[in-house]
Amino acid sequence: RSVDEVEAGSTLADQVGQTIESVVSQVRHVTTLVGEISAASHEQTAGIGQINDAIGRLDINTQHNASLVETTAATAQELNHQAHQLSEAVAHFQLDHSLGPGSGALAAQAPRPHRRSAPSSSARLAEALLGQ
Repeated sequence: RSVDEVEAGSTLADQVGQTIESVVSQVRHVTTLVGEISAASHEQTAGIGQINDAIGRLDINTQHNASLVETTAATAQELNHQAHQLSEAVAHFQLDHSLGPGSGALAAQAPRPHRRSAPSSSARLAEALLGQ
């Protein structure tokens, strides 16, 4: 009977050894998976950082573009005003056709009474937007 018990103990020890080897193998596999998850997490964090940087640059560019639009609008309004003033200044002159074709002589006219022309469509739009 002791031989049978020794053989049973030996078989049981072999089974325990195999079970321990299986557990160790599974622990190694889980360790590998955790390492892969960690690496993927680091890559994802780096990618999110790059996205945040790109969004920051887009925000800066958007603010810059908005500033340029404001400047352009103000410049366009000033140019419109200057064009109107120039048109009024040039209106005091006319070509003297009595001197012959191609003479290009200018004659000053007496100043006309100031007459406001109909506002342009852009001026009407600006007035509508500004509530004037």
